[in-house]
Amino acid sequence: MKAIFSHSSCLSKQSISNYVNGRLSPEKRFEVENHLLDCALCRAAVEGYALTREEAPNINVGPTPRKSPRWRRPLLLLCVIGGIATALWYAQSQRAQQTEILYNRFFAPAANTFLVKGRNAEAESARAERGIALDYYDEGRYAAALPHFTRYLEQHDQDGEALLYLGITQLALQQLPEAVHSLSAAAELLPERNAEANWYLALAFLRNGDTQMAKKILRPLLETQGAYRQKAEDLLRDLEKLD
Repeated sequence: MKAIFSHSSCLSKQSISNYVNGRLSPEKRFEVENHLLDCALCRAAVEGYALTREEAPNINVGPTPRKSPRWRRPLLLLCVIGGIATALWYAQSQRAQQTEILYNRFFAPAANTFLVKGRNAEAESARAERGIALDYYDEGRYAAALPHFTRYLEQHDQDGEALLYLGITQLALQQLPEAVHSLSAAAELLPERNAEANWYLALAFLRNGDTQMAKKILRPLLETQGAYRQKAEDLLRDLEKLD
């Protein structure tokens, strides 16, 4: 029976004995009965003590406990579920915010290395479409560049460099599924610029919140030479801090 009275907030064995035997002052009795209103454990202890007494008189073992309204338990359950949902939403929004910060820190459009440009070339030729697209790309006018890249690639879908710049343009415009498609194709068509294409592909997955896929693409870049090796190392280090 000692275990029942081990918690400091509950009634001691002596207090229960004094209460049952009527040896408490009115003030102390009031305190005990007030406690019994909310403590099922102590009510059970009082009842058990009264039943085991020899020649037990009729004893009032405390006031009838207050019954909770029927709606209280479902309401508490809804509150718990709502709290969990809110916590999950907050955690996800915080992670999304952190990945967006990382993306903005690391994204910078690749420099245009095409040798042939010029918006004044023959207006109807595919070569002119590429030149116009690259001019807009250099100016950071990605929405204007996009249709010209698209028209050019309708006739030259194996031009890996055009696909690379199209993918970066789509990434800048937050057209993430399209950017993933274009950059994946560019990585296959441009062995000499594979690291560059995969760097922007990793950024596309990062911007979309898929950090695991971004890390999968970045790790092979650690085995390459050049600027993208250091970029991949820096971004991987920051991504590890999110997990």
